[in-house]
Amino acid sequence: MHKFKPVQRRNPLEPEAPRKFYALPVYTGTMDIKELSDEVAEKSSLTRGDCYSVIQNFLSTMQRALNRGYIVKLDDLGTFRTTLSSVGVETPEELSAVNIKKARIRFTPAHELKGTLASMKFTKIEG
Repeated sequence: MHKFKPVQRRNPLEPEAPRKFYALPVYTGTMDIKELSDEVAEKSSLTRGDCYSVIQNFLSTMQRALNRGYIVKLDDLGTFRTTLSSVGVETPEELSAVNIKKARIRFTPAHELKGTLASMKFTKIEG
């Protein structure tokens, strides 16, 4: 059960409009790679160290792939890809790497992962 709490906010597009309440997720905590490794090790014949090593190697391989321009598709998880934000110019000839303001990594969840969201149950906490 995922918890949420009410938070009062104003609409930045209508600063003079009355504030409204919106749902804000309440997180239970964070899970780092060591904790993930422990959980994966419990469900397999691998040790925590083996799992940790596999995850670390996977992450560095994924970073290299994204840096080389690949889209990284992880079947039931989703897809990672890079996107760019740049300054617009009048002609293609004027466009160069100097015009790029920021690069981002975008994640698009797979259909299976989106299904997790559809079946998620919520409960409101007080306070």
